[in-house]
Amino acid sequence: MLDYQKERGNKFIIVVFDIPEIQKRKRNWLRAALKNLDFKMVQKSVWFGRVKIPKEFLDHLCEMKLIDYVEIFEISKTGSLERLV
Repeated sequence: MLDYQKERGNKFIIVVFDIPEIQKRKRNWLRAALKNLDFKMVQKSVWFGRVKIPKEFLDHLCEMKLIDYVEIFEISKTGSLERLV
């Protein structure tokens, strides 16, 4: 597992992904990487956190050809996610 440098951000980040079953190992890697970055799972393919996304993480998504399956959103208001924080 890669150990990314964690830098707390001011805004919430939501990561949503839909990786095909044939790439299950890569999907499991992504979940482990998000957990390592202190993201919390909302659903199996929806994660949120207050960590700035490291460039190395984005580079790895590209190298693993996962970037097309992943959406990353930055939000300023938490809505119902506030209770999960």
